[in-house]
Amino acid sequence: MISFREGLDTLFSSDYLVTAKADRMGYRLQEPAVTLLDHMPSSIISEPSMPGGIQVPADCQPIVLFVEQTVGGYTKIATVISSDLSRLAQAVPGDKVRFESVDLEIAHKIYREEAARFLS
Repeated sequence: MISFREGLDTLFSSDYLVTAKADRMGYRLQEPAVTLLDHMPSSIISEPSMPGGIQVPADCQPIVLFVEQTVGGYTKIATVISSDLSRLAQAVPGDKVRFESVDLEIAHKIYREEAARFLS
């Protein structure tokens, strides 16, 4: 079931501000709003969450989850690839972040390249 259409376009074409509500559990981002389709619920039954999951609560401002967050009850729009989580974790309140859509093949390629750099 698709929860987002325009929301995905917004997520991947916008800069988001890291708010002061940023810690090891997750980063709350600000503007622009990521909208759900009209008939979709803004919250779901709580379920296990993975690091990098991007949740969209009722205020439509995305939250990126980190390793300390294990359960979530908001609709998820995307996931930050594991290779980029440490880079994102270096952002501080006031920094701007931008998301880029990558497919699974590219994500695996980036992961392998990163692993190779650590081994060399």
